[in-house]
Amino acid sequence: MNPSMETVVHDEQAPESNNLLQTLNRLIESCIESDKTLYSTAEQIDNRGMKLLVKSYAQQHARFTTQLQDIVTQMGDTPPANLNAAAAVGQGLEDVKAAMMVKRQGRHHAALLTALQNEDKTVSAYDEALKSSLPERIHPLITQQAEQVRSIQRQLKLMTGESARQLVVRLYNQPGEAKSVVDQLQSAGFTPDEIYTAPIEQAANIYTADTQQRGRSKSQTVMAMGLAGAGFGLALGLLVGIFQNLLAPNTVGFLPSGGVGAIVIVGLIGAVIGAIFGSIFGLLIGQNNAEDDAYLYTESLKDGDTLLVVFTDSRNKPEADRIVGLKHQREIAPKPA
Repeated sequence: MNPSMETVVHDEQAPESNNLLQTLNRLIESCIESDKTLYSTAEQIDNRGMKLLVKSYAQQHARFTTQLQDIVTQMGDTPPANLNAAAAVGQGLEDVKAAMMVKRQGRHHAALLTALQNEDKTVSAYDEALKSSLPERIHPLITQQAEQVRSIQRQLKLMTGESARQLVVRLYNQPGEAKSVVDQLQSAGFTPDEIYTAPIEQAANIYTADTQQRGRSKSQTVMAMGLAGAGFGLALGLLVGIFQNLLAPNTVGFLPSGGVGAIVIVGLIGAVIGAIFGSIFGLLIGQNNAEDDAYLYTESLKDGDTLLVVFTDSRNKPEADRIVGLKHQREIAPKPA
């Protein structure tokens, strides 16, 4: 049971209160980053069932964030509300890097690895928090959240293949189709303990701020590519300026007559041009990701009925993929064992 958010220790000594605020704010920042990273990861995933699961993990972190923010607010402080600029730019660059991968399975795996690495940091943040002196009314909440964060970490390890076991996940629109696949899996030697099915409403938590977060994710991609383009354009512009100053000074009418000023102006022009082209490129990538994600997620929630998860290993995963009907995380017709 969740501890009450209505009662928070207010009578602590000032140094202890400050330490508690610092601990809670670090957890909030970690949960915000996990939320955004998991959401961006889900955008890169074509597998409808896995997309639902990863967005469910993001929603869990969003809920943790709200719970912790409520405590900090009750203590009279203002909690963190968003990613800092550097983290937002970094997330945008990760989105671009994943989108640039030609192979679908490579893009999918890279995005999940990024989410796992970030989740490792969040687990560490909770471990550190539990080592500190937490008030009795707050300790149960942090313990409960830490257990769920570790569970998400374990699931991501299964999805990425970073553990001995691996997950095969698919969403079916018809319960009868899911049952038929389960029968085929059991005929192929998979045990009931290795097969999990659940109605979509039970297996997935809907991401409540889906539309808003999709817009923020697109903005992060545009901002990251704009800054990357500006940096590249500045470097290229400075090089052009140096060569122009050495080989053909005073040939461009609007530039100063040689010297550092001309080099700087050419560099700034390059930065502006690079930022414009980078932003356009980022907008195209972000828009494409957003449209694909919106379609698949909406389709999943509208038409999906049963989520199937199979626990496999390197020996039997190809067989599970074939029976379930997956190829490079794309849904295809299931094939009998």
